[in-house]
Amino acid sequence: MRFSAFSLLCTLWSALGLNSVRSSSFIRMLVAIVAFAVAPMASAITAASLTAANLAGKTLTFSIIGGNAPFETVGNFDLVLSTSDTYTIPVSNGNVTLRSGSYSVTTDAFGTVLKLNGYVVNNSTVEVVIIPNTSPDRSSFEMYATGANKHGNVVFASSGGGTPPATPVTPTISSDMQSVFDLAAELYPTLFKDGSALGEFQGYVYKYFASSKVYVGIKDNLVHTLGGQFGDSITSQGSVTNLLAVLKKAKADKLAGNTVP
Repeated sequence: MRFSAFSLLCTLWSALGLNSVRSSSFIRMLVAIVAFAVAPMASAITAASLTAANLAGKTLTFSIIGGNAPFETVGNFDLVLSTSDTYTIPVSNGNVTLRSGSYSVTTDAFGTVLKLNGYVVNNSTVEVVIIPNTSPDRSSFEMYATGANKHGNVVFASSGGGTPPATPVTPTISSDMQSVFDLAAELYPTLFKDGSALGEFQGYVYKYFASSKVYVGIKDNLVHTLGGQFGDSITSQGSVTNLLAVLKKAKADKLAGNTVP
């Protein structure tokens, strides 16, 4: 598929969409959109439990649902915090190299930020922001450095004296939503092939396509894109129903030997 041809379909999508919203990363972008509408709720990790005093001596367990190299993009890992301001990240399927050093705790508009001194990626010190109260049984995180991140869910490990990790729940989507993902992958494989497992954040169900660096998220029957060819602004591509109709027509045109827009 040629990008110039695909731009025609993008134009059709845009005609159905809403205004885009500026953001610097997928996780923070979603928080910025929906935080005003989400009431505080009981969570495995609360803002009060993320103070430096409360974190000392605890272990946090992270489940990765997306990201990009050189970070791991799947798996689980622990962040073990001592009572003397040092940390250890043991080797696991979500952390291939033992990491250790000192850490500091600050807060920003999104949550609590842990700076992990001694953990360097792309010549920058790695930081992890924990966003509390993002679902009844877990919170969200984004670990990031220059040009790279990994993100997902986080809970207190049982060994750390907090709430035991919750069993991961795979998001469910309607048959029409699944058809949108399937047809997009079939018709435009350079953009939408081999996506990540479904992730969920604040009601958004999404996939990340590492080869094209594109996120596709669905919420309230609206499809949104971010990254890669779509730029670093969230762009609504219209309703699932309308987009599915466009994709079905494109497939019919392909089967008839016509050029797919």
